[in-house]
Amino acid sequence: MARGGELANMPRGFIGHSQQTMLHGDCMLIEGDPLRIFKAAYDRAYETQTLFGYLDHPFSPRYQYGWIDEAQRIEAHRGLIGHIRARANKPLFLDEIQALDFLRERAAIQMATDDTGYLCHRGEASRGLVFGVEYKGRCEPLLSGKRLG
Repeated sequence: MARGGELANMPRGFIGHSQQTMLHGDCMLIEGDPLRIFKAAYDRAYETQTLFGYLDHPFSPRYQYGWIDEAQRIEAHRGLIGHIRARANKPLFLDEIQALDFLRERAAIQMATDDTGYLCHRGEASRGLVFGVEYKGRCEPLLSGKRLG
């Protein structure tokens, strides 16, 4: 697993993130909970406070990605989303553009330090999202001009 954001040895401004799982019918477990591996992947992202990315492909004339039918595909998505909603207090679902915008804005945050602590520059995200920072054992909103210390 890797945290998304600017990548080493890439041009400044290049943002990437890990797509943890591809939900395909031919990847479902036969015994036990067929979504067990996908749920575990989400749980690791939740525990490490990283974005969890998953995608699926709809049926196409040339390939069905292992799904028996559309009902099976929908049920798998409902099961994984149900697990996410049960585990997280208020899960936020973003599309790929929104997720990458969030990571780009997070990468633009600058912190300065002086004798009185840390000062944040550019801590607001689009869509009304607020970045958080863990500092001295607490999670606090990270807002531009806010001093930590």
